[in-house]
Formats: sequence, structure tokens, C-alpha cells
Amino acid sequence: DAAEAAFGEAQRVKAARTALRAAARVGMAKVQEQRGQLEAAALLYEELPGGGFGDLREFNMGRLAMAQEDIEAARRHFQAVLDQRPPSVLGNWASEALAYLP
Repeated sequence: DAAEAAFGEAQRVKAARTALRAAARVGMAKVQEQRGQLEAAALLYEELPGGGFGDLREFNMGRLAMAQEDIEAARRHFQAVLDQRPPSVLGNWASEALAYLP
């Protein structure tokens, strides 16, 4: 569909900054999630670069693990967000998600 095509094009632009390519990858992963293709979405999230995007990767991998009822994996991913230094802006959401896990 149109969103998938636009995100794909943004990832292919050689001159695009890392942030733009990462945002496009997240968009592609969200499209896959909406289609119920969680494993395909996970592959896209796993490809996010570390450094400034590691927290985003871990948070989304935690969400996917929750959706697949893999509580231990969800816990690991959300804890990884909390362990980020400097602290991640996603830390509060990860903390909330951990609090709701059984």
C-alpha cells in the first residue's frame, strides 16, 4: 500500500540521514504489525541501529513479545530500555509496561 511504498522509498535514499531511515524502518514495522505479521515486524525492529535507537528497538521488541505472550522476553526488552545510559525518554513507558506484566 501507499504507506509501505513511502517507507520503503525513504529507506532506499542513500543521502537520507540515519534518523530518517530509522523512522522509515519503524513505519514499515508498524505496517507489518497492522497486518498481523509480528515476526516480520520484529525483523525490522531488530535492524534498527544501536546507539540512539537501541531504546526504540528494545521498547518495540518488548511490545511485540507481549503481543506474542512471551512475558520473559518482554521483561528483558523493557528492562533493557530502563538500563539505557543516558536514560531513555521511553523509560517511563517501559517502566509502566513492566509493572503490568504478570
